[in-house]
Amino acid sequence: MLRFGIVVVALVGTIILVAGAILALSGAGIIPGIALIVLGLLVALVGGGLAVALRMWRIAMEWRELLKGGPGAVRLASVQPPRGAIFNR
Repeated sequence: MLRFGIVVVALVGTIILVAGAILALSGAGIIPGIALIVLGLLVALVGGGLAVALRMWRIAMEWRELLKGGPGAVRLASVQPPRGAIFNR
């Protein structure tokens, strides 16, 4: 659920950025358009930064679990060599 929220934050920032660009380029309001562009960039940057930080946290936890306990389980399928592997019969 957290991942979805981060994606939504980044998407909202992109929408604000595009709205500010349209407002600034249309000439209706250059100052508010520039302010929306800056706000959109900041919101998208925060959303993207949170997404990267969350991904790195999960990777670090995977490595920690792997190094701490080793693999969860090892299943031995067979201990006998195939027929004729040792002595060619």
